[in-house]
Order: sequence, then structure tokens, then C-alpha cells
Amino acid sequence: MSKTPAGSLNDKQSDRLFGYAAKKLGSDPATLKREFQNGKYDRAVSSLSKSDAEKLRRALADPAMTAKVLSSPQAQAIMKKLSGDK
Repeated sequence: MSKTPAGSLNDKQSDRLFGYAAKKLGSDPATLKREFQNGKYDRAVSSLSKSDAEKLRRALADPAMTAKVLSSPQAQAIMKKLSGDK
């Protein structure tokens, strides 16, 4: 598997992440991915508290914050698990 820069997802990881999220939200992965690419996070934040939903919206609106979150050990562990890496 090719390495990606810290904080970024390759296509396979992205597809798995959207598949997992869509399953949890009762949605279609392609639809959810398209919504995120268009800046629509309502479906993803619908199950979060108001405070957590606002934190997520702020993080997603700020590319530097998004990169910081994705480079965290917790996010890296999730991406590794989703990609099937051991």
C-alpha cells in the first residue's frame, strides 16, 4: 500500500470511512461522500450534541484544523484500522 502524507486519506481509506459512517447513519456511502465534498455535514452531525456538532463544523471549515485532527494518533489509528493495515 502506498504511503500518504500524515493527515490525509487515500481513496481506499476514504471509501471505507464513508462506508462506515453511512452504515452508522443509515445512508448511502456515495451520497454521504458527495454531501461532504459539497460542504454539507448536516446528516453526519445529526446524532451529535449541539456542542460536538459545532466543534465538528468549525474543524471541517478550517483546513489547518482538519489536518491537525487527522494527524492525531487517534485518527491515525482509525485510518489504519479502516485500511486493514496491521
